[in-house]
Amino acid sequence: MMGKPKPCASCIIAVILTFCIPPGLSGAYYYRFDQYSSQAMTALSQLKVDKARQLLGLARIQYPDNNIPVWLLNYADFIEIIVTEDEGLFHRYESNRSERLDRLSKGDPASPYHKFCQAEVNIQWALARVKFKEYVTCLREVKRSYALLSDLNSKHPDFKPALISLGFLHTLIGSVPSKYQWAVKILGFNGDVKGGISEMKDAMRWTELSENRGFYNLQCLFFLSIIYLNADSDKSHAVDFMNTYMAKRGLSAERLEPLQAYALAGIALKTGHNKLAITMLTSRLKNDGRLEVPYLDYMTGIAFLTDGDDRAESYLFNYAHGFKGRNFIKAAWQRLAWFHLLQGNLSNYRRCMASAGTYGFLDVDADKVAHRDAKSGVVPNPKLLRARLLSDGGYLDRAQSVLDAFFLDKDISSYDRLEAEYRQARILDEKGMAPQAIVAYQKVYETGRYDTRYYAANSALKLGDLFERLGRADMAALWYSRVEPLEFNEYRNSLTQKARAGYQRTKTNN
Repeated sequence: MMGKPKPCASCIIAVILTFCIPPGLSGAYYYRFDQYSSQAMTALSQLKVDKARQLLGLARIQYPDNNIPVWLLNYADFIEIIVTEDEGLFHRYESNRSERLDRLSKGDPASPYHKFCQAEVNIQWALARVKFKEYVTCLREVKRSYALLSDLNSKHPDFKPALISLGFLHTLIGSVPSKYQWAVKILGFNGDVKGGISEMKDAMRWTELSENRGFYNLQCLFFLSIIYLNADSDKSHAVDFMNTYMAKRGLSAERLEPLQAYALAGIALKTGHNKLAITMLTSRLKNDGRLEVPYLDYMTGIAFLTDGDDRAESYLFNYAHGFKGRNFIKAAWQRLAWFHLLQGNLSNYRRCMASAGTYGFLDVDADKVAHRDAKSGVVPNPKLLRARLLSDGGYLDRAQSVLDAFFLDKDISSYDRLEAEYRQARILDEKGMAPQAIVAYQKVYETGRYDTRYYAANSALKLGDLFERLGRADMAALWYSRVEPLEFNEYRNSLTQKARAGYQRTKTNN
């Protein structure tokens, strides 16, 4: 009889390798930041999208089983779609989505990047779909991303990159208006504004521990700047965040990368630091392979308009006439019309407002307001418009002088008086005169609560902000709750979202 065959040495080695090789090196794709991927992350941070794609192409040739380049290639597509708002580009790049997600799903499940990369691809496509109103698919992708990130955070709580997108989602969920909370519950989402901000700040601190984490640092900057401006009641928090960020990174207002300029100049513009915003926007880094960001030119035009600088005309016209995307086209035509109105050229004002009513889309609040104003045919009072722009830019004394002159007119209509009293309340608030501002805002609320413009709603929101800063959570929650029931149609989405976030912050403190 023949004896049992002895296993050959190669078979023994094969069995040992099957059990000893870590997951990801035995069939599954792995996650590693090779030299090309690391350089590509730097290029993406600078919006050098073509350079990033070249580097990632080299990475995929040399390291075909590495999944990091797959994720970063999707990031490159996402950046280009968001910046250009090119719908043709969106549909062309979308053809890569399923293949990439399929590839990422076969990665090493032991790596935290396995769920992270899949979640990021989903949330990137969700954000891109918002630009083109594909809301149903967007919601499905947000749900997938939320589930992946939540599970990842539960299993790998020390994996800080996950906290960037997860914190952002938690903050957005916490600020969803009350009338949509039923949908939030059905989808299984949970989140609050304070918790989300805390998670993103935790991730930001992690990014500051190494220069190699600059890619993630910019993500934190981008998301936190949005949150501070839209879900935090105290503008000083946004200013403190801006100043601290610049100090820690050793940044000056000159020569910022485009994404830094977008985030930091956005804060400066909306917190009354208009001169600083102009410096950031006009001296930002351009060319050298960087993707052009038309929206930054729109911001520059607004900053110059606020400052009373004639350069506003060319920036606003170039954006309104030349941008091939969807958003802020109507708003740019309206701002250009304001420029001409303040110059005393009523015919050019009407021509630009006709364009605001004709071109562009109705996706964002600013465009909806511009379109409605164009169709109404109502011409703003130039003095009140100038007071508004000066106040928004932080030129409070100049704004007060314009208002003082306006109030000397004995024939002010009730229509204009409501706006004038609202502008006065805003100036008092910005000057830190809280008692006087509270009285002024309350008067605007009572007078304008049945007016369809936004003055009463924003007065209620500002009263909530004021009482919150004064430590009166009960009164803050009361005023925040009064915003949504008002029947106003200007900036409704943004104001109700801010009020919801404020109510969520303060109701738990009662």
